Parts: sequence; structure tokens; C-alpha cells
Amino acid sequence: MFYVIGGIIVSVVAFFFTIKFLFELAARVVSFLQNEDRERRGDRTIYDYVRGNYLDPRSCKVSW
Repeated sequence: MFYVIGGIIVSVVAFFFTIKFLFELAARVVSFLQNEDRERRGDRTIYDYVRGNYLDPRSCKVSW
């Protein structure tokens, strides 16, 4: 009996995290498509944006 209840709970938790991940991914993709300047995007892809590799080195200024 405990195995059945435990299996159901694990399935519900896994389903919850899957849905949460999909919503987060969708939010990032929509944000990328709405806010990116199409001329400056260049070779950056949605995959780079989702992984966090979306900073444009030309826009980063470092002064010493």
C-alpha cells in the first residue's frame, strides 16, 4: 500500500517540476523573441539565451 501511495506522490511531484520547467522555458523563449533587437542578434540563438550565454561582448564595457 505504501509503495502505491509513494509512487503516486513521486509521479505528481515529477509532473509538477516538468510543468514548471516547461513554463520557465516558454517564458524565456517569449522574452527572447519580444525583447531582442533583430539587427544585433547576429549568431545568437534561443538555445544560447536559455543557457545564459546571451550577453553581447560589444555591449559590455570594462574600464580600469
